[in-house]
Amino acid sequence: MHGSNTFDAWIESLRGSIQRNIHGVRLAAAVEMSKPRTRGTGYALFALGIALGVLIAFLLQLLAVLVMIALGFALGYAARSYVSKRRKDRFLQERLMR
Repeated sequence: MHGSNTFDAWIESLRGSIQRNIHGVRLAAAVEMSKPRTRGTGYALFALGIALGVLIAFLLQLLAVLVMIALGFALGYAARSYVSKRRKDRFLQERLMR
């Protein structure tokens, strides 16, 4: 029974510690939110947004170029195999006509 009381006391102590930490975090967040935002922070966020937008646009354009290159290769391969098949058919037809 004695061990159980010690465990209960430890749990209560832990619970109190967690509640104090949560209270401290809430207090710190309230103080931080009450501070006026400086102009520099706004400009930094604005610049970060522009940089991310430019990066995303560049990556999308790069992806589009890679897709176009892949389509070009696929169409070239299809055309080459089609022409090769037509030549082979014509060659066989000429051989049969002789």
